[in-house]
Amino acid sequence: MSNTSSVRRSGRSPQQRLRRGREVRDVNLQLAVACGAAVLLAACLLIQPDPRGLGTHSRLGMPTCSYLARSGIPCPSCGATTSLCWFVRGKFRRSFSVHPMGFVAGTLLVASILFSVVSAMLRRRWLVHLRKVPASGWVALACMFLGLFLLGWPQRVERYLKARAAEGAPAFATAGRESPRPQSDQESRINRHAPASRAAARLAGR
Repeated sequence: MSNTSSVRRSGRSPQQRLRRGREVRDVNLQLAVACGAAVLLAACLLIQPDPRGLGTHSRLGMPTCSYLARSGIPCPSCGATTSLCWFVRGKFRRSFSVHPMGFVAGTLLVASILFSVVSAMLRRRWLVHLRKVPASGWVALACMFLGLFLLGWPQRVERYLKARAAEGAPAFATAGRESPRPQSDQESRINRHAPASRAAARLAGR
């Protein structure tokens, strides 16, 4: 009796209220996705892309690529942030040449903003369709993104090594590991006689 009276007062059944709550939650989540994408694009617009084609993320306070620091060559993801920074500036061709993944990510971010805002205005729920994607679909999507990271990687490595060679730096010099400075003749003589001098000082002290 109480359930019937509550339905009459609200005009909706419990199933309808539950469905309405899910719709509101999905719409708010879609707006959150749009806001997050807009903030990311705005951050890329504020920082200046690194002219080397990689390392722009370090200007946000993030650590440098550990793979680049250890091996001396950029990893497959190096340059994606720089590419995204060129994308938000409208340099689409340069964005794609720096890293295809950054170009694709920028396109998806812009599309997600437009689609999320329009869907929220029309009270449409596109997130509910993502829950229906099978596991094989997500695996295929992950493989596609992996292919985008690997696309053009040898060319990016070659371009990076040529740039270092033009700067006069060793091709495979890693971060924190500098080439030893050549010693002068005087330094060489001092280093040769240093062990004998230390041995004589120990004998004199006994």
